[in-house]
Amino acid sequence: MDTEKINKEFKETMAELDRKALKVIEDNVVDENDFEEDFLTWDALKEQGSKHYKTGLVEPIDLYKAGNMFHDKACTDIIKYAYRSRKEVELSKELFNSNMDKIIHLANLLKALINET
Repeated sequence: MDTEKINKEFKETMAELDRKALKVIEDNVVDENDFEEDFLTWDALKEQGSKHYKTGLVEPIDLYKAGNMFHDKACTDIIKYAYRSRKEVELSKELFNSNMDKIIHLANLLKALINET
């Protein structure tokens, strides 16, 4: 497969993901007042993260935040999980839902980070 064809397919895939994401956002607009104040804090949301990162020491997410890298990391991870979840992949419902939960969690962390600064 040549580079030009790969780039074209990638751009088309990303455009389709953009359209789907905008549709989901339009259909699921949530008023932030629907959430309790604690729910949107960085620390409260961080506690909901993957258990395998809970070592009692510094977590990778803390390093990303301290190094001012979390915004970019969260955005790229959201794209990664969305890309892995496209229809063509035919994921199990369990894995699809897990990916969607990760996207939601990352988006909420990003919102909390922005709101706290």
